[in-house]
Amino acid sequence: MINDSENQRMELAKSTTVGTNCIGTVLYVLGILDSDTYVGSGERRWESGIVDGLLKQMIKIDNPKEGAILVIRKNRIGHMGIIVQETPPLVYHRPGINKAIKSATPLNEVLNTYSHYPIKEFYIKSSPR
Repeated sequence: MINDSENQRMELAKSTTVGTNCIGTVLYVLGILDSDTYVGSGERRWESGIVDGLLKQMIKIDNPKEGAILVIRKNRIGHMGIIVQETPPLVYHRPGINKAIKSATPLNEVLNTYSHYPIKEFYIKSSPR
């Protein structure tokens, strides 16, 4: 489930459109980062394993569930989002660097957009934050 703090951060992230990306937005919504900023290749937090560390603390699940993190990857993570509705599955995500948030994109649309990344995974929090 998505808690009140995460809902508030989802709304606040909508006003950030410069200096951020999908990974930074997800980490901000989850409360891992204090601001919605870019996190990716060549960036200090990325290189220190901030995303891998987070995913190791979560539980991998087979199907989308509200509040789950969507991770799309090949050799490295290509995209991240948050499942905001289970039936039908809808994704909150930032579809590119410095792009506007899309609050409720159908999961199939997101998967089709990133079809060149063969691995699609879902993770849930292992304990309440």
